[in-house]
Amino acid sequence: MQSDNRILSDMARVASGAFAAAAAAREELEQIVQHRLERFLQDRGWVTREEFDAVRDMAIKARTGQEELARRLDELEAEIAPRDHKGPGFDTSDLARVLGTSTAAVRHHLRQLDPDRKPGTRYRWETEQELNEVADLIRPRLVAE
Repeated sequence: MQSDNRILSDMARVASGAFAAAAAAREELEQIVQHRLERFLQDRGWVTREEFDAVRDMAIKARTGQEELARRLDELEAEIAPRDHKGPGFDTSDLARVLGTSTAAVRHHLRQLDPDRKPGTRYRWETEQELNEVADLIRPRLVAE
């Protein structure tokens, strides 16, 4: 009887050791697979979620800052612009109002459409139809941004 208990006790110890070894092997296998997967993704230029979120937050902050600077530039230009310069016709501020964007964005797209124009030259359109034709040229560029 005593020997039966000893045999069962030995079998329990062997089984316990086998389970512990299997658990250790499982953990080691998980670590190897995780390491290889991370290396595979890094080799292909993929980034972690934390890196992606950090860059996205920086881009949002930069975009917000750029929009604030454009708004501030519009305010400053309005302050220094001669009050009675307008006369008949339309200028870039009218075009910006039609397009619902900043005058800085309008000037940027006008320079792209007419790169040979002398810097500092004011844009003027005599009729509302001319203004709307230019707006139709710029509008797709604004949508594409």
